[in-house]
Amino acid sequence: MRTWALDYLGCPVTGGPLNLVDPHLAEDGEIVAGTLVSEEGRRYPIVDGVPRFTEAAGLQTQSAESVESFGFEWNTLNFDMFQANWLEHIVTRNFGSTDFFKGKVILDCGAGSGMHSRWMIEAGAARVISLELSATVDGIMRQNLAPHGDRNAIVQCDIARPPVRKGMFDLVYCLNVIQHTQDPTTTTRRLYSLLGPGQELYVNYYRMPEEWWKQLRLQAAEGFRRHFTARLPKPVLLNLIRLAALATYVPLLDRLALQVLICGEVPTGPRFRSRRYRQTVLNTYDWFGSHDYQYHYRCYQLLGLFTAAGIGFDQIPNLEEVIRKALPGMAFRCVGSATD
Repeated sequence: MRTWALDYLGCPVTGGPLNLVDPHLAEDGEIVAGTLVSEEGRRYPIVDGVPRFTEAAGLQTQSAESVESFGFEWNTLNFDMFQANWLEHIVTRNFGSTDFFKGKVILDCGAGSGMHSRWMIEAGAARVISLELSATVDGIMRQNLAPHGDRNAIVQCDIARPPVRKGMFDLVYCLNVIQHTQDPTTTTRRLYSLLGPGQELYVNYYRMPEEWWKQLRLQAAEGFRRHFTARLPKPVLLNLIRLAALATYVPLLDRLALQVLICGEVPTGPRFRSRRYRQTVLNTYDWFGSHDYQYHYRCYQLLGLFTAAGIGFDQIPNLEEVIRKALPGMAFRCVGSATD
């Protein structure tokens, strides 16, 4: 971790500053080890260059099994082939173009494999702090972000208790993540509380289908996942999904597979043949893995969530558009209040 990251980190309990004690520095000046200490005496270790906010009591809301499941998912499947998806579903629908990221300081909440952080840096972001709870911080995320260590800092934490200071980020970015937290309303409130005037939180949520038969299918798949697939050993489940994903290449069976596997939208055409398989496997494992939480929301529930999180509708300028369109990757733009 570079020393500049210390300016952005804060106690996850109070939001106050942290002091570095007993540091061990590499020859290039990178902080390899040490301890971050809050004004109240709370201590958080830095291990192998990564600040760790996972050992202190009450700072982790996910079970060990759930954290391990996400770590296995991203360390095994990565996300390195899907920049086209990111550009279409997230960048174009939310930010217009990658020019949006130029010069910005960004907090990437639930960074997974680290590829979103990497693409934002490659698009010109000044600095990106990547928050992630799972073991990817010592695996695939470290590998993917290694070329950009001068502008990136990896932090291990639960995004429900973000260990950063308020008003430090132009953009708080939480895409396709928050529905996997214990209490998305509380997590939304805490992420929004990080904003200073004019700063922005982009966040999206899994949506409940409008059609009744899709709702029944979703509920049936959720029950199946909870009672069977989530209990399988992770390598066994992954191999079963890999076999089932082959059905997407068989005419007629491909439509049935999309209905049964809940593997989501996949690209079609010869040039997408390899990517389609990987995307099908990734989406399907993400659905059926042993994650603690996976919420889906109806429109009125999202409105209630924002109200409970203390975010006024006037602070979400694209509220009506996102509610109405509900496109994959489309996020709510929450703007920090000038009165805070």
